[in-house]
Amino acid sequence: MILYDESGRILAVDKQSIKFFGYTDIESFKQEVNDIADFFIEKEGYIHKFEHFNWIDYLNYSEEDINKALIRKTDGKCVEVEISVDELFPLVDVDGSKSIYAIYLLNPVEKELKSEDVKENENIHKNDELPSEEQILVKDIDIDYEEIEEKLGLDKELYLELLRDFIEESKKDLETIKAHMKNSNYDILTKIINKLTSVCTNLNLSDFNPILSGIRSDIDSKNFDDIIKFLNIFSSKLDKLSQNLKRIAQ
Repeated sequence: MILYDESGRILAVDKQSIKFFGYTDIESFKQEVNDIADFFIEKEGYIHKFEHFNWIDYLNYSEEDINKALIRKTDGKCVEVEISVDELFPLVDVDGSKSIYAIYLLNPVEKELKSEDVKENENIHKNDELPSEEQILVKDIDIDYEEIEEKLGLDKELYLELLRDFIEESKKDLETIKAHMKNSNYDILTKIINKLTSVCTNLNLSDFNPILSGIRSDIDSKNFDDIIKFLNIFSSKLDKLSQNLKRIAQ
């Protein structure tokens, strides 16, 4: 088992996982490993370390039925594993994280791969088209309003009104983020993202969570270029939600 916080930082690891990756003790593991996804091999049908958002968010929120990874261990051997994620809720403060993720690597099977079948993370092909993870993030929003009414106890019309307010306020928040980016006001940026995350959770808008997670991670690393990318994706996602509401109104 490996524990991660919301920002993608490893908090703890058990002895079995340390040994699995080929390390003899926690010190060597801690010095060399920042993210187990660095061991993932990119191959179609398997989870890998994405360029634009956290792989744990992909497992939690993507509708794609992919829960396996190919791992290249330190001894060079390739192992296929199933990945299971449990969301835990800390009872003490862990750098403000509202959730902690327990990662389990299950049913390992050693694999033989041909070099032409595998595309390593550092050689990810780039072109003018959106990468697959961005395509996932900007997909249409499909809301089951009957499920929402049952889950949140909200009348459909009230829920629709709350969504309209969310769209309007979020557009203002995006402009505020852009303004404070110029002043490098990271505290304000983080507060806005935390507020949006809370609102999305309360409105059951899980489609926005990977985007917000990506923005939060880039704020932490002061990666402004990727923040702009995510802001544009978030804006596109709001447009998708607006289109959904217009279809409902027709």
